[in-house]
Order: sequence, then C-alpha cells, then structure tokens
Amino acid sequence: MNETLKKSIYKTLVYFDLFSYPLTREELYHYLWEYKDELPYIDFFNALEKLEDARIISTGGYYMLKGREGIIAVREKRQWFIKKKMHIAKKAARLYRFIPFVRAMFVCNQLPVGVEEDSDIDVFIVVKNGRIWITRFLVTIITAFRGIRRSNRNVENRICLSFYGVDTALNFSGICIEESPDIYLAYWLQTLLPIYDSGNVYREVQLANNWTDEYVRMQYEYKLNTMWGVSDKWYTRMVKRFFEIAWNGGYGNMVNDMAKQVQQQKMKKNKTSLQHAPDSRVIISDDMLKFHENDRRHLFLSRWQEACLDIA
Repeated sequence: MNETLKKSIYKTLVYFDLFSYPLTREELYHYLWEYKDELPYIDFFNALEKLEDARIISTGGYYMLKGREGIIAVREKRQWFIKKKMHIAKKAARLYRFIPFVRAMFVCNQLPVGVEEDSDIDVFIVVKNGRIWITRFLVTIITAFRGIRRSNRNVENRICLSFYGVDTALNFSGICIEESPDIYLAYWLQTLLPIYDSGNVYREVQLANNWTDEYVRMQYEYKLNTMWGVSDKWYTRMVKRFFEIAWNGGYGNMVNDMAKQVQQQKMKKNKTSLQHAPDSRVIISDDMLKFHENDRRHLFLSRWQEACLDIA
C-alpha cells in the first residue's frame, strides 16, 4: 500500500473515532479523506487486505484505531435508538409532503455517526426559491401540532427544525468555518439521509457542493431508502399543487412577506440569539435559515488535527 493511501485511511478513522464510530470496509472507501487518485473499489479492497499499520486494527467487520475496539459495542447499541428516531423522522416527512413548496427533507448532522439516545433529530428542508418564510411557518405549526417539535424542555426524539435552504442556493461553501478544511461540513454533506425527495434534490445538493471533491468522494447515485423513504401520493400532489398555484405570483409574495414579518418579530425578541454574530452559526436570509447556535465544527476540526499530528 502506498503511503498516501495509508495516511488517508488513518485520517478518516481518526475523524470517525471522535464519534466512537468504527467503519466497515465499504464505509471506509466511501468516506476516504483526501485521496485524489483513481481508486476502484477492488483495488482498495486488495490494498486494505495488505495494510500494515500498527495504529489500525480490523475486527468484527470494522476498522478502527488500535485500542478502540470498545467502540464496536457503542455503534451496535446505537442501532436500537436510531430506528426509533428514523421512524419519527418518517412520520414528519409524511406530513411535510403535503406542505406547499417543500421539495425535500433530509435527516442531517451525521445522525448514524454521532447520535445519542437522548438527542433530538436534526432535519434539513429544501424549499422552492422565494417561499422559505411561508414554508417554515407551515412546517413549524404542523410539527408542533403533531407534538414532535423540539423545544427547550422536550429534546429527546423531537424534530429540530434548524436548517432550511432554497433550491437555487444549495452551494454551502460560503458557510465553511474560517479554518480549513471544514471537515465536519464535508462529511455533513456526505451523510445526509434523504427521507422525502420529490425531484432528486439530493443530486442537486451534491452537484452544487462539488467543492468537497477536493476532500472526499461524492456519491451522486442513490435510491430513496425503501424502509425510511416517503414518496408522494396523488392526493399529496393535489393538495400541494393547489396551494402552490394559489400562493403563486404577487399574492404568494405578499403571503411570504407576511410570514417573514411575523417570524422576524419573534426572532428579535430572542436576546440570546447569535443572529448578529459575524460567523455562520446562525444565518437568517431569504435563501437560508440556519439555527446552529451550538456549532462545534471548530472543536471537531481542532481535535482531528491534533490527533493527526503524529502522521509520518
């Protein structure tokens, strides 16, 4: 195995070790960090079979750092409550497919990788351009009415509506942290889980963010997960289409502006918000609504870089 590939494997395992997440052979290939040469899977598999690195161990079908074999049990334990969280996300997606201007819903923030039993369920919602405020208003009301919206008092297994983006502004290179590389954001894009996707929006997101190809290989082909994926029905299309026509043009602009005013007035009352901070933790615009006040990207990057200092 060449040294460049060995370093890439090690850097990849170091990052996922931050979340106590060992990788299968296929995942290691999929998430391989900063390896730019052509690498067919069969060649990677053969190289991995011959890997000699005292820092890396393979057991139970997983690869991890030596001495970290205990994280296999951590990963397998998580499967029990991941299923419950995905079931709740699917329940939400069944509602969102009725909402006008919702194009896609993804479970995000590396759910399978860093999830905890008492954590919430972060989602990323893509909406049609020009209608982000009315869409957020409807999504918030419906989620709260269904009793699955996250609040300060109720967090575990609740939907966290922390990220909206319009379908004409899906390139997220502009929200990278100042330090480079923004490894968390690169893997955030890689680990998006499409739950509802009415028009292959997932591919649009990936193509819009091909800047990550410098770091990690994008997988452009996918199929909506048969277990968790939610598709449109004739009646959901009918309801959505009715309101999209009704709220089109000037009238729709007026409704969207009214929804914007209502929500911005509420946001102004939040004195602890970081909406005016000079960074990308909170973004409030007509293209993006991002509420990640506990943004730990700097922390993960520094820990990863520190752990990689001993790479020869």
